[in-house]
Amino acid sequence: MNSFLAEIGKKLADRWLDLLIFPGLIWAGALTAGIQLGQADPFDIRRLESWLNQVAAQPAAHTAGTVLLVSGGLLLASAAAGLCVSGIGYALQCLWALSGSGRLARHLVRIRSRWWQRRTETLRAAVATATHPGLRDEDRPTALAAVRVAERHRAKLGSSPPVAPTWIGERFRLAANHVSDAYGIDPGLAWPRLWAVLPDNMRADLTAAQDAYAGAARLLGWGLVYAVTGAIWWPAVIVGAVVSVGGWWRARGTASIVADLIETAFDLYLVDLSEKLRSSSGERMTPALGRKLAQLFEGNRLTGTER
Repeated sequence: MNSFLAEIGKKLADRWLDLLIFPGLIWAGALTAGIQLGQADPFDIRRLESWLNQVAAQPAAHTAGTVLLVSGGLLLASAAAGLCVSGIGYALQCLWALSGSGRLARHLVRIRSRWWQRRTETLRAAVATATHPGLRDEDRPTALAAVRVAERHRAKLGSSPPVAPTWIGERFRLAANHVSDAYGIDPGLAWPRLWAVLPDNMRADLTAAQDAYAGAARLLGWGLVYAVTGAIWWPAVIVGAVVSVGGWWRARGTASIVADLIETAFDLYLVDLSEKLRSSSGERMTPALGRKLAQLFEGNRLTGTER
C-alpha cells in the first residue's frame, strides 16, 4: 500500500509540474524580463544582464533564507498562474460547447451561417463550372481542383447549416445527433451508464483524448495570458498570438477525436449496456430499444429525485 501511494504521489507531482509549474516559470521569467526591459528597447540583453548582476551582488542574495523565500515565492507565483490558466481553459471549454440560445450565441450562429452560405454558393459555382457541357477537356482538371478546394473550405464549417456558435460546439452537436438519430436515446442521459460498461482500452483512449482537448484549451489560455503581458513587454504579444493559434487548431483536432470516440463508444457498446440492464439479450440496437432504455434511465432519475 505504501509503494502504491508513493507511486500515485509521484504521478501527481509530475502532473503538477508539467501542467502548472514549468509553464508558469517560463511566463514568470518573461514577465520579469519585460518589467526590466520595458517597451522602448525590449531586446536589450545587456541591460537585463546588468540588472541580474546587481541583484546577485547584494549581500542578502547569498543567504539561505533569501534564496528559500525567493524560490518559494517564484514557485507559488508560477503555480498560481498555472491555476488561473487552468480556470481560463475550463471556461473556454464551456464557451466552445455553448448552444445557440443566448443573444451572443445567436449572433455568432448568424455569422457562421453567412460564412457557410457563401462557401456553399462558391462550391455550387465551382461544380456548375466543372460540369458545364462547354468546358474544354484541358480546363477540366483545373475546374475539378477548384471543386475540391471549395469542398474543403465548406467542410471546415460542416456539411449542413451551423446551429452551434462555434465549430467545436457544432462537432459535439453532430455527435449527439448521430447517437439520438441512430439509437433513439439521449446521449447525455445514457453516457454515465455506458461509461461503466466500456472496456479499459476504450476508457483509456477517451481519457487521453479528453486530456489532450483540455490541454489545448490551457494552451490557448497561456496564449491569452502572454497577449495580456504584452501591455508590459510587446514581444509577448507575438508569443501569445502564436500560442493562441496553435491552441485553437489543436483544440479543433482533439475535439473532433473526442466526438469520434464518443460516437464509437455508443456504436460498439450500447448493446452491452442493454444486456447489462437485462432489457434485451443479444438484440440488435435499434431506436425503439434506445427509447426503452431512455424511459428506464428517466424513470430511475425521477425515482432518485423523489427520494
